[in-house]
Amino acid sequence: MEPIKIHLNKVKQQLDAVSSSYCVAKWQQVTIHLATGQTHSCHHPATHHIPVEEIIANPSALHNTKFKKEQRKKMLEGERPSECDYCWKAEDSPGHHFSDRVHKSADPVWGQPFLKQSSQMPWDADVTPAYVEVSFSNVCNFGCAYCSPDISSTIMQEAKRYGPVLLDGGRVDRDIIKLERQGRMPIPNREHNPYIEAFWAWWPTLYPKLKVFRITGGEPLLAKDTFKVLDWIIEHPNPELDLAINSNLGVDEKLLNEFLEKANYIQENNLVKSLKIFTSCDTWGNQAEYIRTGLNYKQWYRTLWDITLRYPALSITVMVTFNLLSIPRFESFLRDMLALRQAPSVSINNSGMRGVGLDFPYLRHPRYLSSLLADPYMLVLLDRSIQFMRHNTATYQYVDYHDGFYPHEVENLQRVYNIASAEWQGSLDNQVSRRDFYLYITEHDRRNGTDFKTVFPEIGYFYDQCKREYEESQAAREAVENKEE
Repeated sequence: MEPIKIHLNKVKQQLDAVSSSYCVAKWQQVTIHLATGQTHSCHHPATHHIPVEEIIANPSALHNTKFKKEQRKKMLEGERPSECDYCWKAEDSPGHHFSDRVHKSADPVWGQPFLKQSSQMPWDADVTPAYVEVSFSNVCNFGCAYCSPDISSTIMQEAKRYGPVLLDGGRVDRDIIKLERQGRMPIPNREHNPYIEAFWAWWPTLYPKLKVFRITGGEPLLAKDTFKVLDWIIEHPNPELDLAINSNLGVDEKLLNEFLEKANYIQENNLVKSLKIFTSCDTWGNQAEYIRTGLNYKQWYRTLWDITLRYPALSITVMVTFNLLSIPRFESFLRDMLALRQAPSVSINNSGMRGVGLDFPYLRHPRYLSSLLADPYMLVLLDRSIQFMRHNTATYQYVDYHDGFYPHEVENLQRVYNIASAEWQGSLDNQVSRRDFYLYITEHDRRNGTDFKTVFPEIGYFYDQCKREYEESQAAREAVENKEE
């Protein structure tokens, strides 16, 4: 058995010794959306509302809601919380599988070290988590195709102006009424936010015990609380903390420079264990700009060069939310990333990597933009990108010099290809998603004054195919309705 599987099996045994449903993440990991007052521990369960009355009495209820405590009680007693069905399905499927209950609990920083300690707490204890991800605001200067109004203020403004996006069969996306019904409407930036107030009341207790702290958004650099965190760290170093900050790097130059100066000061003076900046771009040129409204690709790329040259100590990773529209010109994007790696003026950062890191999490929702819809021609294009990476894999094994793509990066993109190529395009889900694709792209062009077939000439045929399928489906529905009348 491979060493990693041996380790995971050991962790599973330790978990099951507590109960067959125990998971450390419910205690030690939390994501908090302060603009909407939502929280969840682990990304699989849906977020749930944080009652204001709970945080007034106890600021740590940002994590320790009464609802979450009830789920912990169930786990300690061996009952399976229904919100964790992703893992239960994995564990009940045929074969030997390690669900994310095991993978997350095995995390060497915030998981396994707290496995025993968390299990011995009373179920209703107020836990100070080791891993916290926080979004201070939904204010964002970008409107990404796969984003939603509660996450991006740009998308919120668009939804208020144009209404929801109509999909196949009368379904809708970006529906503000639905968000209101779910209690997920962001509190406007100009109004008092009791969740942010509770966060800062909890922060002095939380901060010394943190192992991982990640700031996301919205666009974090447009939230004053992000800079408040950086100033706090400068005044109160935490050598045990892994700090991560997301940014689209598309903000005002003065604001960006202020952020980079503070981040660089923290890194160079070892005020935290590590500081990593995560930025996003999904493909190359005007196709990237189509996906991420507000992006100026050339400016973003120049900013990457600027950071790697001016602040060599800072670690930057480009997160590619790999989707269907990433495919046509992804090789061109990879060539730009490779240029950063190969430039003799770019040095090794503190993470031991040259230039910028790359990660390729693939988009799952909305499905109509997912690479799961890739047809044989698109898969050929994707395979070409993978082969380009393989032909330019790092030629040296030493951490002090890498001049190509890292093997794990190649395998991550290969994984995306494997998942997409295993998909049956004739499935009902994919038929519906192609009709949704046509409706969404048509609406996107109407709202943004763009032309899909001009921007994506390589896959204009796919838009036409989706249009035909939608029109044929509509005709079939009308025929059935007429027959019933």
